[in-house]
Amino acid sequence: MTNDKSILISAKKITKVFRAQGSLEGLEVLKSVDLDVYRGEALCIMGNSGAGKSTLLHILSTLDSATIGHVLFAGQDLSKLSQAALSQLRNQKMGFVFQFHHLLNEFTALENVMMPLLIAGESFSNAARSAEKILNDLGLKDRKSHRPSALSGGEAQRVAIARAIVREPQVIFADEPTGNLDQKNGQIVQNVLFDLNRKRGVTLVAVTHDFEFGRRFPRVKTLRDGQWF
Repeated sequence: MTNDKSILISAKKITKVFRAQGSLEGLEVLKSVDLDVYRGEALCIMGNSGAGKSTLLHILSTLDSATIGHVLFAGQDLSKLSQAALSQLRNQKMGFVFQFHHLLNEFTALENVMMPLLIAGESFSNAARSAEKILNDLGLKDRKSHRPSALSGGEAQRVAIARAIVREPQVIFADEPTGNLDQKNGQIVQNVLFDLNRKRGVTLVAVTHDFEFGRRFPRVKTLRDGQWF
């Protein structure tokens, strides 16, 4: 990685301690971790279970907060923002893909992808048009009227990706996005994520323990026991 790209996310001295309620003892999951994420890059954070990789991803994406340290997004210190402002930042600038697709079973694929736009105040017609285009782009033109229970695992995960990018976020955070898929569908989902990074310039930050997935990334960082290894 060269320094000719600007930094989108900068994490400084991130320490995370989990404490049981009423206990003075704590489990230190992250230990003074620094990380810069550059605009438009594809970065993979690897590590065994319990290494702290998902915790770090959640802190970078404002889904959790550090015990010590701070995160800057586009130069803005996230620790100084209210919960409402953080929620707005997530909705406008970030997309999320998890191991499980978390689609709403009572709605169709199209309706699931429309949700972020409707929540943001878009009209139904505009939301439907944008969601349909994204689904078409991801090869799901014939699946838009299907509910999640009628989709394969790979199709459901692609719908989840469509939902994540429909508002054109600056960054996608992917937490074990292929961990629940077979090899064939896992490859399809991986290709979709890398295409979004290369063709649309979306910054991609992914967490995985899958070595074959990780080796496809231009930059890989490995956590072990809460520190870079």
